[in-house]
Amino acid sequence: PKKGAVEIAWPNLKHEDRFVRYAARIAIEHQPVSTWQERALKETDPQILTQAMIALARHGKPALRNNMIQSLLKVDFDKLTSSQQVDLVRAIEVLIFRMGKPEGTVKDQLVAYLDTHYPSSSNELDRVLSKVLVYIDAPGSVEKTLNLLANAKDDPMEKTVSSSSD
Repeated sequence: PKKGAVEIAWPNLKHEDRFVRYAARIAIEHQPVSTWQERALKETDPQILTQAMIALARHGKPALRNNMIQSLLKVDFDKLTSSQQVDLVRAIEVLIFRMGKPEGTVKDQLVAYLDTHYPSSSNELDRVLSKVLVYIDAPGSVEKTLNLLANAKDDPMEKTVSSSSD
């Protein structure tokens, strides 16, 4: 453990450069979880919280799952940018895949929080929302996903970006 590492890295969890955010998260993950777990659960900045929950999902105890979900559910989804929304749902994805599916009231709260945003107007957000909602057995999620797939249109930008000149 490096004294002061968490204090130095913490503000960089919301750095505009995603590589800096990643490096800050990794630096925090290399510190004892006991030194930053409470701070992560009480974080109020959505960007920092998202990264802190990924770190905690990777290194915390599965018994923290419901507390972590509750922390993420406090974020006002509609006030986030589209990339922040994707990051938040990805944090939830990492959390539940590593720590297990939520059950009971926590599952119901998570479904209610995410379901109102699915489908969205973003293919990227819909991809992560569909994975999470189908995985936690959200009512109607399979039907919504199949409908999206049936009516999907290719993004012309993706074709030109990925096409080869060969």
